Amino acid sequence: MIRENKIELMWHQITPFSNVIQSFEKNDQVLFVSAPGTGKTYYTLSFIENYEFEPSRVLILGPTNIITSNWERKGRGIITDVDGYEDATIITYDYLVENIDYFISVINNYDVVITDEAHHLGANTWGPAYKKLIAAYTNGRLMQLGLTATPVRSDGIDVGESFFKGNIV
Repeated sequence: MIRENKIELMWHQITPFSNVIQSFEKNDQVLFVSAPGTGKTYYTLSFIENYEFEPSRVLILGPTNIITSNWERKGRGIITDVDGYEDATIITYDYLVENIDYFISVINNYDVVITDEAHHLGANTWGPAYKKLIAAYTNGRLMQLGLTATPVRSDGIDVGESFFKGNIV
């Protein structure tokens, strides 16, 4: 079901967004593939609103500090408060690797894990840490949304198959 959200998607974003929501009706893991600049961050903020996730139960991973800062800026009032203080946990993949034991110990506090630039999960250090994190979850349903414009990496790794059970929208 799609709810009324603070984020207003543009007309060309409605169908892909609906496809993501429908895919989550059957799957816990979805890789959303869309070209650069098409609004994957806004889709995801709308997704968070649609499912009415508590911001404190959202974990967002990105490859760089620039990308994680972008989430903080664009998510003001949805995943952060209006002053920009984080409610959601927004970290880099490197930070996850460096603090994997901590995040394994708290993974059950989250309802959704979002991986921006999810093709980076194919990296030798980031992918195994992510899989270890997800494997530690024991608290019912953990939704995982990956975002990328590059579902198959130049080294041949198919991120959709390797990390999202082939559920690609």
